[in-house]
Amino acid sequence: MADLEDQLSRELTRIISCSYPASLAKLADILAIASADSVQKCAGDRPECDISNLASIVAAAVPLWPYSLQIVQNLCHSRAFRNSLLLQHPGILNTLLTRANSSQREFDKYAGTCVLLLSRHLPDAVQLPEAALGFFLSIFENAVRKPSVQTLRPIYSMLNGACQGLLSILSTDDQHRFDKELCQILSSHSTGQDSMLLLWCIGIVLLVEESQHTAGASNKFSGGSNVQMPTPVHQRQWSTASGRKLFGSPKWLLKTINLTYLSVIWATKGDGVSDAEAVEGIAIGTRVLKLVDRETREQWPTSNDLARGSFPKLPLKILRDGISATVQLEAMCFYAMIVGESCIPANIANRYEEILLEIPILNLEVDKLQEALHVSLQLFAPHLRETTLQSLLLRLLDTGAVTRSPQASSNLIALTKELISTVPSCVALQRRLPLALSTREMQQSLQAFLASPTHFELIPQRPLHNTITAAESRNIVANILTMLLTVALTAADATRALPQQVMSCAYKHLTHMDECTPATGFSTTNWRDKLKSEIDLQSSYQRDSLSRCENALDGQMTQLHSQITALQSEIVDQKLIDNEKENLLERLRDLTMEFDGANKRAEETLRAAQDQFHAKELELRSHVISHEESLLARGRELKKSQDELVLLKNEIRQMESNYAELFGNNDNLKAKLSNHERELESERRNGAHRAEELEQLRGNVADLESRLSSTASKFQNTKRELIESSAEALQDLEAKYETSMEAAATKAAEEHDHLSEELRNALEGQQQAKSAYENTGRELQLGQKAVGALEAKKDAELDELRSIKHNILASMGLSNVGALPMRIGPPVHEEVNDPRTPGKQHHRRRKSTLPKEDLDLRNMAGTQANASFTSSDSSRNGPTPKRAKPRPTFKIPAMHTPYGQKAATTSRTHARRSSPSKRSALKAMSPNRRHTTVGFAISDNEDSDENGDFGKRRGSFDAAEQASFDMEGLAGTPFTPGDIAFETGREPNGDEGTTEL
Repeated sequence: MADLEDQLSRELTRIISCSYPASLAKLADILAIASADSVQKCAGDRPECDISNLASIVAAAVPLWPYSLQIVQNLCHSRAFRNSLLLQHPGILNTLLTRANSSQREFDKYAGTCVLLLSRHLPDAVQLPEAALGFFLSIFENAVRKPSVQTLRPIYSMLNGACQGLLSILSTDDQHRFDKELCQILSSHSTGQDSMLLLWCIGIVLLVEESQHTAGASNKFSGGSNVQMPTPVHQRQWSTASGRKLFGSPKWLLKTINLTYLSVIWATKGDGVSDAEAVEGIAIGTRVLKLVDRETREQWPTSNDLARGSFPKLPLKILRDGISATVQLEAMCFYAMIVGESCIPANIANRYEEILLEIPILNLEVDKLQEALHVSLQLFAPHLRETTLQSLLLRLLDTGAVTRSPQASSNLIALTKELISTVPSCVALQRRLPLALSTREMQQSLQAFLASPTHFELIPQRPLHNTITAAESRNIVANILTMLLTVALTAADATRALPQQVMSCAYKHLTHMDECTPATGFSTTNWRDKLKSEIDLQSSYQRDSLSRCENALDGQMTQLHSQITALQSEIVDQKLIDNEKENLLERLRDLTMEFDGANKRAEETLRAAQDQFHAKELELRSHVISHEESLLARGRELKKSQDELVLLKNEIRQMESNYAELFGNNDNLKAKLSNHERELESERRNGAHRAEELEQLRGNVADLESRLSSTASKFQNTKRELIESSAEALQDLEAKYETSMEAAATKAAEEHDHLSEELRNALEGQQQAKSAYENTGRELQLGQKAVGALEAKKDAELDELRSIKHNILASMGLSNVGALPMRIGPPVHEEVNDPRTPGKQHHRRRKSTLPKEDLDLRNMAGTQANASFTSSDSSRNGPTPKRAKPRPTFKIPAMHTPYGQKAATTSRTHARRSSPSKRSALKAMSPNRRHTTVGFAISDNEDSDENGDFGKRRGSFDAAEQASFDMEGLAGTPFTPGDIAFETGREPNGDEGTTEL
């Protein structure tokens, strides 16, 4: 806040001191966020000539810039600026009021500025325009429509300012209407809930009553020596209904005091209430208490439970932290009038003394300060200490020697005027002020003030400023001298009342004898010193006499006060009884007359109402018949619309069911698609050469999935849009079924055709996706048949190889050798392309790729092999039964292997079966390896080269020596190590066991 005030002060200085028309844009920005108190303080610290220059600059800028009007409105919070503007441009008020009355838009634009210009008394040279009456009535109409603090406060401000005499020139009907609306606002529930609104209403009632009693007179509530205490409430005749509602009876008076006290507590609390509003609201409460006699005010705190509960709260709010000094001063005046001067708490009195010493820096208008001091000085005078009065008088005497701001000078002048008017009637000030002035320090300050009362700096470049400063100084000095003379006169009157002491002197020394008597040569006492000592002695006697008289007077006053209190209570009780009796009698007469008049008016109103009723009944009957006919027609139209609406709903449900069915088909397609993907993945492992084709198929499937998902999302969006459009169409049909049903049906049919077309397109896309998927399946089956043909070819070549092997063995003379031992593991289900059972072989070939071999490999991990040449598949499987089909056998002598060497052999625990398509042909084997008598094992290198897992094999020939044959002839055959290893083959029937050689 301080920074904002500094910015505003610097900007005002720049504008005033500028030699050319300065820009007001920055000033408008600062005033937009500045408060009314800040504007008043910055304007109050400047001399009158600066304010006059500022008013001329701003008034010249009003026709040029749009924001200038807002500047005028903000600066009108300062009383000096408002007066200067009106004196320099008397017609501006009439212009603004005329524009405000022209239209509602102009009223909203100029109302705030007009209210501020009318909120205080106009200068003597400015007359109130005729347009002010229309503007005031417009403000009142706005308040009647929307009763609130913002609408009622302008009415109070104008009635308390320049528009006080407007009510007297209103017509009788307008005055009665004004009073009636004001009573309704007072009776409303919202007024009782809003404390500030209640205070503004009470203030308006008091101003209306004042204007009724003194039409055209100046405001008697303004401060200064002209302030008069209003007539007490029990002796006053209220001319308005609102006044009687607030103060017409003792019961209503107590209720008004209760509400006023609570409202003052709320204003002092400061929640959402500015300091200016709080000061004005508390001042209204003080004026209410002026209408109440002293006994009623002092008895109110104990009159009811509400008063006893709320009375202790106000002192706490007055002494709270952060409260403004101006609000404290007004609240102290109100509280002192309630409790009386004899019951003011010590902490309240001490704070009042501090505020008196801070009067030069108070940011308060002079009339409000003067009014507050007029009430509070008499109440707080018995509690003012002599030291406080000495400090206050010293500051007043030093005012002439110090250059002060205009605001400080005005506050000090207001204080001196109130002291002048209060001292003659206040006994406490009559006793304490002479004692404060009789001290040595005060005597020295008084002599210095009388020797040179005025000191101020002259500025040659500003003669007007010098003249105004000189006038203000002379005004301050005159008021201070008047106050001192008043104190002296009251002290002299008090001194005359004291008993005189007769002091005789044997020798009387005349004044002229001092210079006429010749010198005798003896040292004589100077008469001036002797006179001074005599005066000091007399003053000490007077002070002693004053103190004794004061003590005696205090005792007598205490005794008399108790007697007066008892007598006044009796008198008040008797008066209250008499007044209550007279009021009841008068009220009874008034009620009787009102009852008779009300009966006559009721009869006349009843007859007129009956005539109006019959006429209205006929008219209403005709209206009812016409309305019934229209309702029947509308009912038929509504039924027709509802039928059409039902049809549309059925169509929507059918479309939703179709969508659900499509969604289910989509899920089924997705499930089938996932199954086919798994099958394609298994076939990819079996046929590596089809990888590229399968990748292409997978891309096609992904494309189909994306198309299906896009189609599904499109269907979902279409459904949502259809639901939304159907809901909107339903609302439109319900609201405008008379005119828009045909348009809604047409729109629904178009949407239905559009959605049907989209559904057909989606079904076609789905059918294309299904056909593409079936083509892919057929191509996959063709690939599988091609693989089966290759396997059949391989089996045929394997049969030829077996026959060759049989012939070779027979030529070697080994046909009677016993059969080779059976396989240890279970038979390998290798499919052969048998033309007799193609479906069964195809199914068996798919199952051969499943991972069932891992469990058998773990079971065979620790098993040792005897001397046999088994295949890689037989080493991983369990025991396999012999073939049922007879075949030629070829026995090999048993192998003899040392026991130690047999124990040293180990089997591979992690055997893997390689794909048949990746196995290489058999390599040549040397005769030495075939005729060995010890076990042997395939090395890891050979294992990795052949892509098959072999266990260790051991064997020997007993006596017969086999003929060697070259295996290189078999290297080009399509046999794989998983099917034949070292003279080992497989029968064409793949589901039977294999006999090894």
